[in-house]
Amino acid sequence: MHLITSNIRNVIIIFLLAIGAVAAGFYLAPDHEEIALMQMNDAHFKDALKYYSSLRAKGNTSINVLVPLINLHVHYGDIDQSIELLKSFVTKHPRSIEGHKRLAALYKSSQRFNHYCKELEILQELAPSTNTLRDLADSYDFLGLYENEMQALARLVVSKDYKPREEDYVALASFLRVDHKPDEAVYAILTLIDLKKYAVSIETMHLAMQLLLETGEKQKAFSIAQKYLNKYGQEKDAITLSVLLQQQGQFDSAYALLVPFLPNISRSSDLLQQVITLQLAQGKDADAYALLSSQFNKGNFPYLLAAPLIDLAVKYKNYTQAEAVIHTVPLEKMPEDALLRCADQWFLLKRPDIALYMQSRLGKEYLRQDPLLEAVLDVAVHDTPEKMEALLAIPPESIALPEQKMIIAGICVERGFTERASALLNGMPVADILHTLDAQQYAQLYLDADEAEQAVALLNAARPGSPPETQARVDKTLLLLAAGEGKTESVQQWFKDHPDDNGPWLSEAYWLADRYQRDALALILAQRLYRSEPTPQNQMQLTEALLLNHRYAEALAELQPLAQKDPDARALYLEVMADWIHRAGIKEVPDANRRALEALVTSILKDNTVSLEEKRNMAYLLEKTGSRNKAENIFLAIAANQPFASPDVSELLGFWGDNLSPRALDWLEKRARNVSDDEKPEWLAYLNNTGHPQTVLAILGGSEEFSPPIADQYISALVTVHDTKLLNNALKQEIDKEEDPQRLKKLATIALQEDLPVTSEKGWRKLYSLDPDDADAEKELGLQALAVNHYTEAGRLLKKYLQHNKGDYQVNYAYAEVLQHKEATEQARPYFEKAQNQLAGISQKTIENQSDEAHLLYRNNKIGKSIVLYRKLLSQFPQNKTIRADFAELLIENQQFEEASRVLGQ
Repeated sequence: MHLITSNIRNVIIIFLLAIGAVAAGFYLAPDHEEIALMQMNDAHFKDALKYYSSLRAKGNTSINVLVPLINLHVHYGDIDQSIELLKSFVTKHPRSIEGHKRLAALYKSSQRFNHYCKELEILQELAPSTNTLRDLADSYDFLGLYENEMQALARLVVSKDYKPREEDYVALASFLRVDHKPDEAVYAILTLIDLKKYAVSIETMHLAMQLLLETGEKQKAFSIAQKYLNKYGQEKDAITLSVLLQQQGQFDSAYALLVPFLPNISRSSDLLQQVITLQLAQGKDADAYALLSSQFNKGNFPYLLAAPLIDLAVKYKNYTQAEAVIHTVPLEKMPEDALLRCADQWFLLKRPDIALYMQSRLGKEYLRQDPLLEAVLDVAVHDTPEKMEALLAIPPESIALPEQKMIIAGICVERGFTERASALLNGMPVADILHTLDAQQYAQLYLDADEAEQAVALLNAARPGSPPETQARVDKTLLLLAAGEGKTESVQQWFKDHPDDNGPWLSEAYWLADRYQRDALALILAQRLYRSEPTPQNQMQLTEALLLNHRYAEALAELQPLAQKDPDARALYLEVMADWIHRAGIKEVPDANRRALEALVTSILKDNTVSLEEKRNMAYLLEKTGSRNKAENIFLAIAANQPFASPDVSELLGFWGDNLSPRALDWLEKRARNVSDDEKPEWLAYLNNTGHPQTVLAILGGSEEFSPPIADQYISALVTVHDTKLLNNALKQEIDKEEDPQRLKKLATIALQEDLPVTSEKGWRKLYSLDPDDADAEKELGLQALAVNHYTEAGRLLKKYLQHNKGDYQVNYAYAEVLQHKEATEQARPYFEKAQNQLAGISQKTIENQSDEAHLLYRNNKIGKSIVLYRKLLSQFPQNKTIRADFAELLIENQQFEEASRVLGQ
């Protein structure tokens, strides 16, 4: 009975081997001798293997021998031997489809992808099929054989039973584009769009439009964009496609795509930004300014548009609005070039108070990282030779961009450093320089260098063929050069040719005539300007021109009757007198005029009806004439009892600047000690921001009990002086008693930044204990746990966070890594995929983002694309060791040892 049962079991086993042969497609059965051989128990498979091997060794290569032998080798894990047997078989039977299929499967399972790909090619030739072509295209992609992949995809998309897939057409179009076959690429992508009836991704539409634009089919690109947006598009898609058209110079079409979405512009900062960008590109500055002003006045204004609003406000001389924007937006988030332009404007407008406000808002740490902006703000605030020398000491590599060069060159021209300005502007086109640098500064640059004739030649060469706006700038600059050279006949001829043209150029021409001591011409210019527009400002210029020609009495005679009653005239009188004293010296001023000046100054300081603004103006005038102590007394008197936020205190602080004198520091310390606790934090913050944390600590003394706003300044001072021990104690104390979630977050963040991880964790854990559903706490504690390899806690917290929050790509990436560590590969996959999709939505990727993207592609089994991206990153950043190591690890894991060796050896 036992023998019968055993025989039956062995028959079943050999029958299964025969079935394996049938499954392989050979459809042949073993003979009686083989059946008898295999009718033994399980322990005799080795005997069967020996038997078949001996038959083959004797020259029996029939199917009856090969098929069981192949199956037995597979059973024992000897894939190499199975492959060799199959290779010998297909060599003798080259048209055996099932033989090639079995061999391809063995190559694939053993990760011999090149051989696998070759077998697929043979199969596609023997029995063409869509499925084989699909596998072949995927194999080419994995192996980086993109030319072959392109050809495979071209055949695949026209296969009879092929079901269109968007990624196939996109890949094919991309390959054709790289292969310099633009028409075929366009045909491929438009075929997809037609097949899908425009139900494609925005990325596909973007590629389609790019291809059309590259082939010159601008109208077609616009047309498909409109159709897509009409059927499926959202506002963000319209913006994306509009940006593409904008980049190709199709501004009208780019704007037309946005028109259906304009009613939502007040609620969409991205839409507003794109509209403004297009209006500026179209030269519609007035429209852009009106739109930006409207949005700003509504209080619904994205800080990213602060820079163009400030630029336009300055252009249209609305300095009040420019100042309001500066006081409203987060300056630290504005682009560096915009901040630099702002600093330059306040320098030119002589508004040190606003420049000082910018310094205070940005803070020392921010400015320390941007030495060029720091130096320009210092010059705008203090305008001293020392600050100018510090600006000139900035190394050339820190002034690399054209706009940076022109801004610094303009400041250099203003302060007489013409050689440095010339070096900065050397080689730049005249039209570009005049577009940014003021015509007056450009003229001054060449006049200072005594190279006016060279400037005239450059300007005349730049004029033909230039746009009207550029030609107007050229003509204006030529006139200013004539004024600076003292060419009276040329200027008077201009007067005859332009009898009604009395624009701002007259003041600039006067200034240049004054600077280069063309006194007679300066008087002619001032007289024409005052006749055309008799304003106090022009009257002052006329007065100055009279002074240049030593006609002091005439100048003062015009102003004296008005000075007693009219504030503007009084201020102008003071300006003239100050200039007279400055030019001639106080001893050269007649006694009568000196007595008049003293009386007017006395009335300004004593008369209670005189506005604070007049007193401020007087203080600034005294400062210019060297009476700094008297000016300081006026500022102190005005600001004596004013709160910190008052304009009067701002004026005083602007007057002092960052380098506080002992008197200034003493006054600030007394105010900070004596004000209420509600106001005290503002004074302490100013002391901290101006580099006096020790004074803050002295004011607060040894007390340890503060209100939260005061405690924040105490902590800030401790951070600055690097008193880690006291800082740690203060943070712990505040964390212990704090119940406000937002402040707890701030305290925890400071602790982490100051390398106090235990205290930081304490803050986050307290927040988490107060509110176990606080998403920020879950996220930060989860990421911190992962950073120290506490996978269990990290997984629990990040999982909870993601149950109620979408999470950014880093959180999804982190949670996927936790799952991957737990070998929960299938659970990790959707998070890896989600992280990759989120990362793909980031338009401006950092090197870290791109490195993450390459690793995520690998995690998502897109190994070929991961390798391509790693190669690209390594070519762009060859010195990045992290990228090199990650890439090499990927290559080694995929048995691409030769390339891995090259990567590690570079």
